[in-house]
Amino acid sequence: MLRGIPPTLWLLTTKMTGGVNNDGSSSMNLQAAIGEINRLKAKMAAIEQEKEAEKVAEAELEEFVHQFAGTKHVQVTATSLFSIRQNGPESLREYLARFSEATIKVSNPNQEMFVAAFQNGLKAGHFNESLAQKPAESMQEVMKRAECYIKGEESNAEKRSRESRERGGNKTPDRYQRGWQPRDREGWQNKGGRNFRQNDRRPRQAYEEYSPLNNTNVHILEDILDSGLCVGDHEAQTIIKEIHDGSCGNHIGARSLAGKVARAGYFWPTLFKDASRYVRSCDECQKHADIHHAPGEQLQSVMSPWPFYMWGVDIAGPFSTSQGQVKFLIVAVNYFTKWIEAEPVATISSEKVKHFYWKKLICRFGLPKYIVSDNGTQFTSESVIQFCQEKGFKNTFVSVERPQANGQAESANKVVLKALKRNLMRKGKSWAEHIPAILWSYHTTTHTSTSETPFKMVYGTDAMIPAEVNPPSWRRETLTAPDNDAALQENLDLLEEVREAAHLREFTAKQRARRKYNTKVIPRKFEVGDLVLKRPMGRDKGGKLPPNWEGPFRIQETFGGGAYRLETLEGDTLPRTWNVANLRYYFS
Repeated sequence: MLRGIPPTLWLLTTKMTGGVNNDGSSSMNLQAAIGEINRLKAKMAAIEQEKEAEKVAEAELEEFVHQFAGTKHVQVTATSLFSIRQNGPESLREYLARFSEATIKVSNPNQEMFVAAFQNGLKAGHFNESLAQKPAESMQEVMKRAECYIKGEESNAEKRSRESRERGGNKTPDRYQRGWQPRDREGWQNKGGRNFRQNDRRPRQAYEEYSPLNNTNVHILEDILDSGLCVGDHEAQTIIKEIHDGSCGNHIGARSLAGKVARAGYFWPTLFKDASRYVRSCDECQKHADIHHAPGEQLQSVMSPWPFYMWGVDIAGPFSTSQGQVKFLIVAVNYFTKWIEAEPVATISSEKVKHFYWKKLICRFGLPKYIVSDNGTQFTSESVIQFCQEKGFKNTFVSVERPQANGQAESANKVVLKALKRNLMRKGKSWAEHIPAILWSYHTTTHTSTSETPFKMVYGTDAMIPAEVNPPSWRRETLTAPDNDAALQENLDLLEEVREAAHLREFTAKQRARRKYNTKVIPRKFEVGDLVLKRPMGRDKGGKLPPNWEGPFRIQETFGGGAYRLETLEGDTLPRTWNVANLRYYFS
């Protein structure tokens, strides 16, 4: 047997060569046998590689099937993008990347919806105003236009960081360390015997033309004080206080106060500045200051991403006692479809509110995500909050004394009240009997912002109104039952597209209103720790003589959209949040 060859290969070689001689040498060329062995080895290695490749392919296929099975039932529509919003500290680059990643999962891509949803979640700023003035047509255009704003944002952040480091490392300015330096005499020129400063419009006297002082500064200041030409700090404050709020004071303004001091024969270099500071920090003047009429924060539009996601609830009344001893009306409006639900009640207790939520909203349209209401005790009671938590939705409260934050519910109230007044004048009866007819008329009327009726937004087709019965309308006269069923099925198939188009029209209308509103804004912002005054709470504020503001209070926490949480000076937190429209800075 040949050395170095395994027994199995030796037998195979023996069969191929036809045996061995007595001296153990092969009867066939040994080189050919070794070549055949190598060919078999290569074939076996190729078979092993094919088996490994099949195993890898099977594993990848199994992983793909597993992932596909977990995601094939999830359909993300374009309207869900309206729930994506830019967080407070989130940069424009981060928000754009997060939004672009979300658009990949959308099953029905629509560039107009993408742009509208992106702009809806974008924070107020220069880029948002640019998109509002000149809307983009696609997300590619949005990304291209956002590049310069991203660079500017990052440049400003780097600049602020650098300035912060410099302030921390150099707390003492050079001008305080160098001491007094003589004025530079360069840049002066002589014209006609008088010195002029170059590039100055008004000639000034030269330094040499002033008469030299013959005494020290201390003696000169003493002479001025003794002569009564100027008063000291303590006397100045006494004079200002007496004229402003003394026995003959009338809490006059800063300019009138300074003029009155001067006419009385007093003067000091900072007279107007001291008068302005005193008037600004006067407690009585601040609490009786005028009420702000210009908005202090830009308008924040609220968009619901899908039907029955968000409801706004409010209470109208009290009215005259109607049938069933009812005096109030609970009104709810859906933010997406504009569908209104209303129920007359005798009292506005928390039990009535829970019953309304269950009967009119949950049992008819399913569980919502949010219900927005004001700060009435019937909405903020523990039983109502616990009921909402048990059912899995959140009861959100608007800022105190800020009904505009729940604007859609307020608008629904106006629609119902206006229709009630007209029907009572024409038909009489009790007001509660007119509610179903008023709601039916509203549900079958085209809404301004969506250009669709609430009935169609909910059920997918227009309702048959009494006017179509006699004389019969075209669809009532010509459509057969099979044709009607086919048309209804077609409307249901197209309902999602109708809702998206209506959602986009609503967003466009709100953007127009937002641009018009923001032209009146005078920005007012507060920081944590600032002292503020707030408007008195409640309908009965004591007539015309009580102050317009009360406080002071301290800013405890800031929220977006001009909402702030307040605390007393002792540290007790006030319930609910307050809007910037009802706050005023307090100067102490």
